[in-house]
Amino acid sequence: MAGPTMDARKSQIISDVWNGMSLKDIYHKFDISESGFRKWRYADAEFDAQLKEALAAKMGKGNYSIERTVFDPNRESPPKGTFAEWQMRYTGFPTLPHHQAIADAMLDTTNNRTLILMPPDAGKDTTVSRVVAYIKCDDRNHRRVAWIMKTEPFSKRRVQERLRPLFESYKPQPTPGIDVPGGRKPEGVLAEDYGPFRWTGGMQYPDGTPIPRRTWNNSELYFLDSAEAGTEVEPDIWATGIGGQLYGSRITDMVVSDLWDEEDRNPEQVLQDLTWLKGTARSRVGGTGRITLLGTELPDNEGYRKVREWFVPEDTAIYERSVEGPVEVTKYVNGACIIEVKAIWTDDEGVEHSYWPERFPLHDYWKLADGSVADKSAYTIAEARELGAMHGEGLASIRDNPSTAEWFQAAYMQNPSRDKNQADFNDEVLALCDDYERTHGIARSNEILVQVIDPARRDGACWMVLGVNMEDETITVIDHEWYRNLGVQGIKQKLVIEPMMRYFPSFVVYESNHEQGIMFDAEVERALKLTGAQRELRHTDNKRNDPEIGIVSMTSEMMRRLIRFPMREPMDKAKSHRLKQQLKNWDRVPKSQRKNQARHSPDDLAMALGIGVQFVRSLFTRAEHARKPAQRRPLPGIVTKGWQRTPKNGKVPSSNDPYPEILSRRNGIVELLGIE
Repeated sequence: MAGPTMDARKSQIISDVWNGMSLKDIYHKFDISESGFRKWRYADAEFDAQLKEALAAKMGKGNYSIERTVFDPNRESPPKGTFAEWQMRYTGFPTLPHHQAIADAMLDTTNNRTLILMPPDAGKDTTVSRVVAYIKCDDRNHRRVAWIMKTEPFSKRRVQERLRPLFESYKPQPTPGIDVPGGRKPEGVLAEDYGPFRWTGGMQYPDGTPIPRRTWNNSELYFLDSAEAGTEVEPDIWATGIGGQLYGSRITDMVVSDLWDEEDRNPEQVLQDLTWLKGTARSRVGGTGRITLLGTELPDNEGYRKVREWFVPEDTAIYERSVEGPVEVTKYVNGACIIEVKAIWTDDEGVEHSYWPERFPLHDYWKLADGSVADKSAYTIAEARELGAMHGEGLASIRDNPSTAEWFQAAYMQNPSRDKNQADFNDEVLALCDDYERTHGIARSNEILVQVIDPARRDGACWMVLGVNMEDETITVIDHEWYRNLGVQGIKQKLVIEPMMRYFPSFVVYESNHEQGIMFDAEVERALKLTGAQRELRHTDNKRNDPEIGIVSMTSEMMRRLIRFPMREPMDKAKSHRLKQQLKNWDRVPKSQRKNQARHSPDDLAMALGIGVQFVRSLFTRAEHARKPAQRRPLPGIVTKGWQRTPKNGKVPSSNDPYPEILSRRNGIVELLGIE
């Protein structure tokens, strides 16, 4: 059966345009290329006239579509709405919380330096490119954007893949959101509503004046608005690499993306890159230009830490800070903004969540043929194989695998450890604490239990129970838990009473810098009486950073294998890895930032362990003193003779007899420590 005639197809096209269909949709519907459609118009003047009439009517209805061959510099631009609305219309992609944080920071005109640190594949570059398009689509101020990566080919590819398709008339939209929960097919075409942006052959102004030719290439995009305004011959958007050519000094928005990867461990190269950024690149943005630097933290690479120090000099005050789920945004008074996103975050109930559960589930999963994910327990391996499902590794599995734990903490949690030659709690030292015979929650009969509490009403707080072997002088971490934003009641119940009633410790050591009164609450007093625990208050000050007696001093016990972390079962390893990471966090955040900045990563468990070890040292000292006989002077002979003449108990004491050691036990506790 023959298809519709050419005239019938043209008639249908005119009707569809009158009904509001875009030219892009016409191409799709009738399966014709843009160049082929132009040939139809050139060959049929009547069809071309009817089409122009329909397009003009469409524009009059508020659809803001204009004829592609005409560029009107005074054209009206439609309202953009919010970034989330704009992104959904032109990409079909929903705006997730960590993407919204990027948009908010880039659209805040008071930010001139923004550092964005997120996990791999979090959508950093895609979102930043769309924010650039959101800014540029109705830009009449001729803002210049430079996109910089480690090499120029990388930058060119990023611009070609993420930015250029948005500005071209009939290119498919990049990464449609239809495969993302809440996503759909894009409704609009940016170039139709706000363009044209790019020069094409035969283009002219409304008065018929030809528009001078200015072509695009792989690294330079020249917008018609900038050319019409008579600005310097500079691209609106261009791509280059570190050390590459930057045009003039008119950069208003500089995007620096993924400067370093896993292979970049050469400190000299990192220093060279930073020198170029802080010198040549910075000079091109001038006083009001904006730099947005995005990337992913890496182990053994201090590049982003040095960028942070560049953006936020020491003692810079915080203007505002927000923490919403996995997204932490800190704005400083000097115009800097730092966004950090952690792949796994913990809610107020202590439950862990993925930062993007639809794409990166917390636990292992099956990825089905339609792109959706299913829980690992939903199908057996045989069923999954039948469905053609692929096995996906959950975030928790990557974190809990010892071979990838360090990389996960850096790249996914934005929490790299310091270089092993600088860090006190480095991998080599912490590995000496591994005890593959012990498991969490189980103490031995020859161990005294010490509960340590690091309280805080806001932000991080924790408790820890240590098992102390007085003979071997070993300290084993029996159990620990970390919480956020507990409030006074939470401290009392979660940190003090519940672990005390679970483990019946001999001592409860409380860091008394804050909320000291909780330890004298009636409920706490009752728990102390029921368990027989002895209350110990410990005030900490700057000595916590002292290498001799502070938190880091316990590396001495670690190197002698006197501090033990249970590692027997996978759950033990996961729990010990969390403790180790907080010890590394202690290394990562300098003293000045502890006092003057909001902490970016928790280190409360490190604090608790350090306080506990300091207290246990005092137990060892007391026990040592009790074991030694008292030093006595020889008694004069007249005294001993007098005792012999008047014995009190029927026994004449000798000046050489040592004091007897009291070694009786109650519930496994050594009495010589003075415990009643």
